[in-house]
Amino acid sequence: MAESSSVLDTLLQLGDSALIASQRLCERFGQAPTLAQDQQWLSIGMELLEQSRQWLEYAAELLNDGRDADQLAFLRDARQFHNLVILEQPHSNPLQAGLCHWLYDGWHQARLSTLQLSPLPLLAITARRALPQVRAHWQHANQWLLDASAQDRPGLQHALDQLWPLCQGVPPDNPDTDDKGIDRSWRMPLKAALTRAGLAPPRLAPASQSRDHAHLQAVLQPLQGVARTAPHHRW
Repeated sequence: MAESSSVLDTLLQLGDSALIASQRLCERFGQAPTLAQDQQWLSIGMELLEQSRQWLEYAAELLNDGRDADQLAFLRDARQFHNLVILEQPHSNPLQAGLCHWLYDGWHQARLSTLQLSPLPLLAITARRALPQVRAHWQHANQWLLDASAQDRPGLQHALDQLWPLCQGVPPDNPDTDDKGIDRSWRMPLKAALTRAGLAPPRLAPASQSRDHAHLQAVLQPLQGVARTAPHHRW
Protein backbone atom coordinates (compact mmCIF):
# COMPACT_ATOMS: atom_id res chain seq x y z
CA MET A 1 0.00 0.00 0.00
CA ALA A 2 2.83 2.42 0.88
CA GLU A 3 4.61 1.63 -2.39
CA SER A 4 1.40 2.19 -4.36
CA SER A 5 0.87 5.54 -2.63
CA SER A 6 4.45 6.59 -3.41
CA VAL A 7 4.04 5.69 -7.09
CA LEU A 8 0.76 7.62 -7.25
CA ASP A 9 2.41 10.67 -5.69
CA THR A 10 5.16 10.47 -8.32
CA LEU A 11 2.68 10.13 -11.19
CA LEU A 12 0.60 13.08 -9.98
CA GLN A 13 3.68 15.24 -9.34
CA LEU A 14 4.98 14.62 -12.87
CA GLY A 15 1.59 14.89 -14.57
CA ASP A 16 0.48 17.99 -12.68
CA SER A 17 3.83 19.74 -13.07
CA ALA A 18 3.91 19.13 -16.83
CA LEU A 19 0.32 20.34 -17.12
CA ILE A 20 0.94 23.58 -15.22
CA ALA A 21 4.25 24.18 -17.03
CA SER A 22 2.44 23.73 -20.35
CA GLN A 23 -0.25 26.20 -19.33
CA ARG A 24 2.41 28.72 -18.28
CA LEU A 25 4.06 28.45 -21.69
CA CYS A 26 0.69 29.00 -23.36
CA GLU A 27 0.30 32.18 -21.32
CA ARG A 28 3.58 33.44 -22.81
CA PHE A 29 2.61 32.70 -26.41
CA GLY A 30 2.72 35.89 -28.48
CA GLN A 31 5.17 37.60 -26.13
CA ALA A 32 8.46 36.32 -27.57
CA PRO A 33 10.80 38.73 -29.36
CA THR A 34 10.79 36.52 -32.47
CA LEU A 35 8.29 34.28 -34.25
CA ALA A 36 10.75 31.39 -34.01
CA GLN A 37 10.88 31.72 -30.23
CA ASP A 38 7.09 31.84 -30.01
CA GLN A 39 6.89 28.69 -32.11
CA GLN A 40 9.45 26.96 -29.91
CA TRP A 41 7.53 27.79 -26.73
CA LEU A 42 4.32 26.46 -28.26
CA SER A 43 6.06 23.25 -29.36
CA ILE A 44 7.50 22.64 -25.90
CA GLY A 45 4.12 23.37 -24.32
CA MET A 46 2.41 20.79 -26.53
CA GLU A 47 5.05 18.17 -25.73
CA LEU A 48 4.58 18.78 -22.00
CA LEU A 49 0.82 18.51 -22.41
CA GLU A 50 1.20 15.09 -24.03
CA GLN A 51 3.57 13.97 -21.27
CA SER A 52 1.07 15.17 -18.68
CA ARG A 53 -1.67 13.12 -20.34
CA GLN A 54 0.42 9.96 -20.14
CA TRP A 55 1.30 10.41 -16.46
CA LEU A 56 -2.28 11.25 -15.52
CA GLU A 57 -3.62 8.25 -17.44
CA TYR A 58 -1.39 6.00 -15.36
CA ALA A 59 -2.47 7.82 -12.20
CA ALA A 60 -6.14 7.29 -13.12
CA GLU A 61 -5.50 3.57 -13.62
CA LEU A 62 -3.85 3.34 -10.23
CA LEU A 63 -6.61 5.32 -8.49
CA ASN A 64 -9.25 3.17 -10.18
CA ASP A 65 -12.08 5.39 -8.91
CA GLY A 66 -13.86 6.03 -12.21
CA ARG A 67 -11.93 9.17 -13.16
CA ASP A 68 -9.82 9.44 -16.29
CA ALA A 69 -6.88 11.71 -17.18
CA ASP A 70 -9.19 14.49 -18.39
CA GLN A 71 -11.11 14.54 -15.12
CA LEU A 72 -7.89 14.59 -13.11
CA ALA A 73 -6.63 17.52 -15.16
CA PHE A 74 -9.77 19.61 -15.43
CA LEU A 75 -12.04 18.76 -12.50
CA ARG A 76 -9.73 18.67 -9.50
CA ASP A 77 -9.50 21.58 -7.10
CA ALA A 78 -6.20 23.43 -6.63
CA ARG A 79 -5.73 21.78 -3.23
CA GLN A 80 -5.65 18.37 -4.91
CA PHE A 81 -2.78 19.19 -7.27
CA HIS A 82 0.77 17.91 -6.71
CA ASN A 83 2.75 20.19 -9.05
CA LEU A 84 5.98 21.90 -8.04
CA VAL A 85 5.26 25.06 -6.06
CA ILE A 86 7.62 27.08 -8.25
CA LEU A 87 5.39 26.60 -11.31
CA GLU A 88 2.37 28.30 -9.81
CA GLN A 89 4.15 31.51 -8.79
CA PRO A 90 2.85 34.67 -10.50
CA HIS A 91 5.28 36.12 -13.06
CA SER A 92 5.93 39.83 -12.88
CA ASN A 93 7.93 39.92 -16.15
CA PRO A 94 9.17 37.69 -19.02
CA LEU A 95 12.58 37.19 -17.37
CA GLN A 96 11.01 35.67 -14.27
CA ALA A 97 8.75 33.48 -16.41
CA GLY A 98 11.69 32.23 -18.46
CA LEU A 99 13.84 31.56 -15.42
CA CYS A 100 11.02 29.67 -13.72
CA HIS A 101 10.72 27.39 -16.72
CA TRP A 102 14.50 26.95 -16.85
CA LEU A 103 14.51 25.79 -13.21
CA TYR A 104 11.65 23.39 -13.92
CA ASP A 105 13.47 21.96 -16.95
CA GLY A 106 16.52 21.25 -14.80
CA TRP A 107 14.42 19.45 -12.21
CA HIS A 108 12.42 17.60 -14.86
CA GLN A 109 15.52 16.20 -16.58
CA ALA A 110 17.03 15.02 -13.29
CA ARG A 111 13.74 13.45 -12.16
CA LEU A 112 13.27 11.46 -15.36
CA SER A 113 16.93 10.44 -15.45
CA THR A 114 16.39 8.77 -12.08
CA LEU A 115 13.00 7.28 -12.90
CA GLN A 116 14.23 5.60 -16.09
CA LEU A 117 16.20 3.28 -13.77
CA SER A 118 13.14 2.45 -11.66
CA PRO A 119 12.37 -1.26 -11.16
CA LEU A 120 8.73 -0.44 -11.97
CA PRO A 121 8.19 -0.74 -15.75
CA LEU A 122 5.35 1.80 -15.67
CA LEU A 123 7.71 4.52 -14.43
CA ALA A 124 10.87 3.44 -16.20
CA ILE A 125 9.45 3.07 -19.72
CA THR A 126 7.47 6.32 -19.64
CA ALA A 127 10.42 8.26 -18.23
CA ARG A 128 12.74 6.80 -20.85
CA ARG A 129 10.39 7.83 -23.66
CA ALA A 130 9.96 11.38 -22.37
CA LEU A 131 13.62 12.00 -21.53
CA PRO A 132 14.86 12.94 -25.04
CA GLN A 133 12.21 15.66 -25.29
CA VAL A 134 12.96 16.94 -21.81
CA ARG A 135 16.69 17.04 -22.51
CA ALA A 136 15.94 19.15 -25.58
CA HIS A 137 13.79 21.45 -23.42
CA TRP A 138 16.69 21.84 -21.00
CA GLN A 139 19.13 22.63 -23.81
CA HIS A 140 16.74 25.22 -25.23
CA ALA A 141 16.26 26.84 -21.82
CA ASN A 142 20.02 26.90 -21.26
CA GLN A 143 20.53 28.62 -24.60
CA TRP A 144 17.87 31.18 -23.67
CA LEU A 145 19.75 31.89 -20.44
CA LEU A 146 23.10 32.21 -22.19
CA ASP A 147 21.64 34.47 -24.87
CA ALA A 148 20.35 36.95 -22.30
CA SER A 149 22.09 40.29 -22.68
CA ALA A 150 24.18 41.98 -20.03
CA GLN A 151 21.32 44.43 -19.64
CA ASP A 152 19.03 41.53 -18.61
CA ARG A 153 21.35 40.14 -15.94
CA PRO A 154 20.20 42.36 -13.04
CA GLY A 155 16.60 41.39 -13.75
CA LEU A 156 17.51 37.73 -14.02
CA GLN A 157 19.46 37.86 -10.78
CA HIS A 158 16.50 39.49 -9.02
CA ALA A 159 14.16 36.79 -10.37
CA LEU A 160 16.62 34.10 -9.30
CA ASP A 161 16.78 35.52 -5.77
CA GLN A 162 13.00 35.14 -5.57
CA LEU A 163 12.66 31.71 -7.18
CA TRP A 164 15.76 29.83 -6.00
CA PRO A 165 14.54 29.31 -2.39
CA LEU A 166 11.49 27.48 -3.77
CA CYS A 167 13.85 24.88 -5.26
CA GLN A 168 15.17 23.87 -1.85
CA GLY A 169 13.75 20.62 -0.55
CA VAL A 170 12.37 19.51 -3.93
CA PRO A 171 13.70 15.98 -4.55
CA PRO A 172 14.58 14.98 -8.09
CA ASP A 173 15.68 11.55 -6.92
CA ASN A 174 14.21 8.66 -4.99
CA PRO A 175 13.75 8.89 -1.20
CA ASP A 176 16.87 6.83 -0.56
CA THR A 177 19.19 9.33 -2.29
CA ASP A 178 21.23 11.48 0.06
CA ASP A 179 21.45 15.26 -0.20
CA LYS A 180 24.82 15.13 -1.93
CA GLY A 181 23.39 12.86 -4.62
CA ILE A 182 20.50 15.22 -5.14
CA ASP A 183 22.86 18.17 -5.40
CA ARG A 184 24.97 16.41 -8.01
CA SER A 185 22.03 15.32 -10.13
CA TRP A 186 20.08 18.55 -10.15
CA ARG A 187 21.44 21.63 -8.41
CA MET A 188 25.04 21.21 -9.50
CA PRO A 189 24.17 21.46 -13.24
CA LEU A 190 21.95 24.45 -12.47
CA LYS A 191 24.74 26.22 -10.61
CA ALA A 192 27.20 25.51 -13.44
CA ALA A 193 24.80 26.98 -16.01
CA LEU A 194 24.21 30.04 -13.84
CA THR A 195 27.95 30.63 -13.60
CA ARG A 196 28.30 30.47 -17.40
CA ALA A 197 25.48 33.03 -17.67
CA GLY A 198 27.17 35.40 -15.20
CA LEU A 199 24.65 34.77 -12.41
CA ALA A 200 25.14 33.51 -8.88
CA PRO A 201 22.80 31.21 -6.92
CA PRO A 202 21.69 33.16 -3.84
CA ARG A 203 22.59 31.76 -0.46
CA LEU A 204 19.23 31.89 1.23
CA ALA A 205 17.46 29.74 3.77
CA PRO A 206 14.99 27.28 2.26
CA ALA A 207 11.61 28.80 1.61
CA SER A 208 8.42 27.28 2.93
CA GLN A 209 6.92 24.78 0.50
CA SER A 210 3.41 25.59 1.74
CA ARG A 211 1.13 26.44 -1.14
CA ASP A 212 -0.75 29.63 -1.76
CA HIS A 213 -3.66 27.99 -3.52
CA ALA A 214 -4.85 31.34 -4.83
CA HIS A 215 -1.82 31.40 -7.13
CA LEU A 216 -2.55 27.93 -8.49
CA GLN A 217 -6.25 28.66 -8.79
CA ALA A 218 -5.43 31.65 -11.01
CA VAL A 219 -3.53 29.30 -13.34
CA LEU A 220 -6.25 26.63 -13.28
CA GLN A 221 -9.18 28.94 -13.94
CA PRO A 222 -8.56 29.46 -17.69
CA LEU A 223 -7.25 25.90 -18.03
CA GLN A 224 -10.34 24.29 -16.50
CA GLY A 225 -12.97 26.81 -17.59
CA VAL A 226 -14.53 24.89 -20.49
CA ALA A 227 -14.52 21.51 -18.73
CA ARG A 228 -16.16 22.93 -15.61
CA THR A 229 -18.74 24.90 -17.58
CA ALA A 230 -19.76 21.88 -19.70
CA PRO A 231 -18.54 18.79 -17.80
CA HIS A 232 -20.64 16.36 -19.89
CA HIS A 233 -19.81 17.85 -23.27
CA ARG A 234 -18.27 15.51 -25.85
CA TRP A 235 -16.10 16.89 -28.63
